Amino acid sequence: MKPVRALSERRLIRACIRAALLSVLLAACGELPEPTLVGVAVLPADHFVTGPASGQFIEPANGRTPPFDGQPVQGFSALIGNGDGSFLALPDNGYGRKENSADFLLRVYRLRPDFRTADGGSGTIEAESAFLLRDPDRQIEFPIVADLES
Repeated sequence: MKPVRALSERRLIRACIRAALLSVLLAACGELPEPTLVGVAVLPADHFVTGPASGQFIEPANGRTPPFDGQPVQGFSALIGNGDGSFLALPDNGYGRKENSADFLLRVYRLRPDFRTADGGSGTIEAESAFLLRDPDRQIEFPIVADLES
């Protein structure tokens, strides 16, 4: 497989629109196969990576009491395959709002799933920080409390 190249935002938007249109057209023609689950891998909700404590601006919920010792690896907004069985993953926006997410580090993660299938596999996911998203020139309109200098 060829390595995945970074796409400009405009090219990425155009590619997503083309993929969505193709899906709609294929569905309208009855050409989409019935999806079948062939494997599963789960990243626990309580999975944390090293980093400063986080969650100091959220309320306790679901038996979890903040602040947390480290940074949570939680819901993802986007995944892209690396061509080697791993994926780059962009997390959701912290804890849900700007007001309660100032201590959430914005990172891109590398996920390595070991899918559990009919032929085996553990069903686990190895998650590691790929790189940190920062704003050293202060271009966004709100402070990032946990914006690490590197």
